[in-house]
Amino acid sequence: MIDRDDIEAKARELEEALQGAGESLRSKAAMGTVGMAAALALAYLRGRRRGRSKGARIEIHRL
Repeated sequence: MIDRDDIEAKARELEEALQGAGESLRSKAAMGTVGMAAALALAYLRGRRRGRSKGARIEIHRL
């Protein structure tokens, strides 16, 4: 026979398992966000550097 205590114990066990999984997912999401921000910053800086080196040069001569 299943008692109320058995059901409560199983519910607590499931809740603990879900909380552990939630924390794991949050840490993975945070690491993914940091990685994406770093990649975006690197792409921006590389593009900025390339734009400076390949920019148009204008020479003005006075007559």
